[in-house]
Amino acid sequence: METLADTTEARARRLARFAELAESIAEHLHDEILTAETAQDKRDLTLAFHRITRSGRQTMALEAKLERDARLEIAADLARAERSAREPVERRKAQIAAAVERLIWHEASGEAAEDLESLLGDIMDEEDLHDRYAEGPVEDHIRRLCIALGLARPQDDILIMPMGLAASEAHAPNSS
Repeated sequence: METLADTTEARARRLARFAELAESIAEHLHDEILTAETAQDKRDLTLAFHRITRSGRQTMALEAKLERDARLEIAADLARAERSAREPVERRKAQIAAAVERLIWHEASGEAAEDLESLLGDIMDEEDLHDRYAEGPVEDHIRRLCIALGLARPQDDILIMPMGLAASEAHAPNSS
């Protein structure tokens, strides 16, 4: 089965061959125009020359378009790969943000909570530039952000409840 790369390469070879043939014919027609004896012969040869050179220019333009399309496809593939590689980090970042936002709204309310959420967003955007969320336990990031926001001190224990788990369930001893 022929791949897209094989098809593209074959097409490029055919276009290159067409360009060579058009150039060869154009050179021949040029010589014929220069040696033509009658005005009618010159007109006919000139028209043929115009048509073949136009065909050659269109072939070159098509080659350039195909080359541009290939470069754009490579760039799109790279962008897709980059987005795909960032997905796990983005999920971690969202998980961290959600946990800290829950703690913000547990500790503050109204405008104070909104200010803290805004500050959290600023801090996380800044840290995201340095890919800080890709490594380490999520809990360490949550602790660090809570300290940065003034929600906790370094020596404080921070209770991090999973989504949907009530505080009483988080403290319940394991009954196994």
